[in-house]
Amino acid sequence: MINLKTTGEGIPFVFQHGLGANVGQVEQLVSGIKGIKWVYMDMPGHGNSALAKEAVPSFDFYVDQLVEALNAKGIEKAHFGGISMGAGISINMALRYPEKVKSLFLVRPAWIDEGNPAHLRILSEAAELMSFSDGIEKFQQEVSFQAINKEIPNAGQSLLTIFNPEQQKELPIVLKAMVNDKPYAQLTALQKLALPSTVIGNDDDPLHPYDIAETTHQNIRGSVLNKVTSRYVDGTLHQKEITEHIKKHLLHI
Repeated sequence: MINLKTTGEGIPFVFQHGLGANVGQVEQLVSGIKGIKWVYMDMPGHGNSALAKEAVPSFDFYVDQLVEALNAKGIEKAHFGGISMGAGISINMALRYPEKVKSLFLVRPAWIDEGNPAHLRILSEAAELMSFSDGIEKFQQEVSFQAINKEIPNAGQSLLTIFNPEQQKELPIVLKAMVNDKPYAQLTALQKLALPSTVIGNDDDPLHPYDIAETTHQNIRGSVLNKVTSRYVDGTLHQKEITEHIKKHLLHI
């Protein structure tokens, strides 16, 4: 079963959550923005969307699942955006289903054209420990976790949420598969995109290096790059700044 939610009225804007999160992450981020029909979906293996036994998580798979769900809702074309993995899903959508995408709003992209990037490998490390009853304790002893937790404690605490017992049991499979995947085969593919695009990046975010946002922006012609406050530094300000950039994005397209 796939959990797809819509809220509000207006132009459709499909906004996707990050790896290990769910629609609640998006609802919290975009709440208060009026005049938009917000559409968000728990990707299989997240939230309230089940991952079928035979399914292999990937950006292509998630986009195809999203397209199927949107078609069932009669949503033929929309603005697309997302956080981290959601940004990768949005780019994949624009490259493979360009007729469906009006614009892109990419928050903290974490992938370019390389699977298993160094900054995401800590998620694979966590996945290996999630089946243990003391997995979270083991994870907290990992050198990689301790380094992040020492430098940016809020980022470390955020990582621990993937051990939440409410997470789906398939999440370790999802984490390992998605870390090793990539949203597009070659960076030059981004140069094919000819649609309004905004890229959001920040410092102080070990899983979402600012240079990934810069590289994404540099390869999407005509895109706008904005740097915001990291949510690990000030979550309220982070949300406020992104909200303002969404409004500007929609105002100029």
